[in-house]
Amino acid sequence: KFYMQAFSSHRLPSLMEEFGDGISLKESLELKKEKIIHKEIGFSKKISKYNLDFGASYFKDNVYDKILLLPASTARLVAFNFKNTETNGFEIFLQTERNFFDFRLSASKILACDLSEKDTVKIIPHSPEYIVNLNFGLTLFHYTRVFFDSRYKSKIFRDRDNLISNDESLIFDGGFNYSLKAHQENLSLSFL
Repeated sequence: KFYMQAFSSHRLPSLMEEFGDGISLKESLELKKEKIIHKEIGFSKKISKYNLDFGASYFKDNVYDKILLLPASTARLVAFNFKNTETNGFEIFLQTERNFFDFRLSASKILACDLSEKDTVKIIPHSPEYIVNLNFGLTLFHYTRVFFDSRYKSKIFRDRDNLISNDESLIFDGGFNYSLKAHQENLSLSFL
């Protein structure tokens, strides 16, 4: 099945972004609303015999006056508008669900650029170039599910000038969910 979509929308600054929280987020009263133009094309295919789904998509977002939180000092953040940004990427996925077993693998390649300054292209802060997700679940006795999730993110920049960066990260989550009609318990563990 093939699909295409395109839309345009606006996002106003949140109260926190505009007025801060008085502790770690400074006020930013001059924020403008974001204008977002999104385009996407993709396909997905289901192979019923093996209960398998796979697909791919390509997307492009142009955001004008994009709002992002950036470091203003050692312990504080402030919201900024990025005048002109462009993000495009490609994602593939593979997933299956059997009687008691589910699995999903997805991988994305993303390029998110700040085009605000003429003749200079920088990476948008907090935007990894690669993301890989692996999710695995096992259902036991119809009311208990054990799960394992892992996420890989490539290096990200933390500032507008691309001088401060965080190394790549690998995050693991695991746990179980137990539920009956009148009772539900959840436990999860995370490792960074």
